[in-house]
Amino acid sequence: ALDRGMKDYLALLQVKGEDGVSICGDIYSQALELAMEAIGMAADATRILNDLYYGYDSRRYLWEWRRRQDCIYQQKVWTR
Repeated sequence: ALDRGMKDYLALLQVKGEDGVSICGDIYSQALELAMEAIGMAADATRILNDLYYGYDSRRYLWEWRRRQDCIYQQKVWTR
């Protein structure tokens, strides 16, 4: 599908008017969406590999930090 899209894009470079601009914009939007999905998948794969290789969940540190922040907040509330 991407190969055909690029051929359409290159053919439309010769076309003037709103149709060419609209289709080129659609191809751009789809390519951008694909890139964003690929980045998300790479981030997930990195997290999963770290979890499997190092034996820990990288999100655990965020949960612990949040729990400590909640404890600090509770201490401030109770000491007032």
